Amino acid sequence: MSFGASIEGFLNNFIVATGAIAFYNCVEIYGLIFMTFRRFDSLYFWSLLGCTTGVMWFNGGFLDLFFKMYLQPDGTHDIYEPLFILTIGWYAMVTGFALILYSRLHLIGVPKRVLQRCRMMIAFNVVCSHFPTTTLTFGANIIGTPVWVNGYAGMEKLQMTLFSLQEITLSSLYLYYIRRLTLDRKLTRLVQQTVIINIIVIMLDISMLATQYADLYTLQIMMKTMIYSVKIKLEFYILNTLTRHFDKKEEMMPNPGASMMPSSAVSEAKSPKNGAISIRTEVSVHS
Repeated sequence: MSFGASIEGFLNNFIVATGAIAFYNCVEIYGLIFMTFRRFDSLYFWSLLGCTTGVMWFNGGFLDLFFKMYLQPDGTHDIYEPLFILTIGWYAMVTGFALILYSRLHLIGVPKRVLQRCRMMIAFNVVCSHFPTTTLTFGANIIGTPVWVNGYAGMEKLQMTLFSLQEITLSSLYLYYIRRLTLDRKLTRLVQQTVIINIIVIMLDISMLATQYADLYTLQIMMKTMIYSVKIKLEFYILNTLTRHFDKKEEMMPNPGASMMPSSAVSEAKSPKNGAISIRTEVSVHS
């Protein structure tokens, strides 16, 4: 077996393995979403659901494109199908996760001025990263001239950098403002746990960015789907940890109407099957 064949075999196995992990994680996340949320009218719920669905679509679209499953037995093909699927999935996955990071900032009292700038940053990336990359993606795959292909290669690195900086910024804001909650030992331990998880998320973003700049395109794409599915699961841990603490604090307050989280409504419901998913949360995000 030649070296090239070995590399191709490894790449195929890697794609299948990471794709399978991403699909499995998404199925599990769907279950967690509907077990955890009692109401379905919050930004947090819809961003979680949209991001998870986006991972599924992006994963499936890229597998279709890479293994050329869109080719018909008679030689005809419809490359538009996988391109549309992975593009819609990419929008929902990347911007959906940014909205997840944004919406949880209300839990820790981030000022409205900062939240407004976060919204502007997310909107900027939709217009300046999503839209140009979409145009170049279709041009590089359908027209295929050097101008389109080279333009896509350059834009791919740029959008990856901008989206990574966006997620690192939102995670860093969380790390900065969560420090203000270190009022007692129990909360200090809670903060330490969520800080570690956020650092892991930042490291995962950096690893994806490194593979992109190393021109390991296929590895980066499939790593992206798996990593995003893992990051969503980590978000559930952070959410449950925060809401569990705030629920206990509210029970200890003398005035039941007073809340430590004015921009969110958090309620606790016991689950007879799984104690880890015992917190049902509705986060109301205010514009």
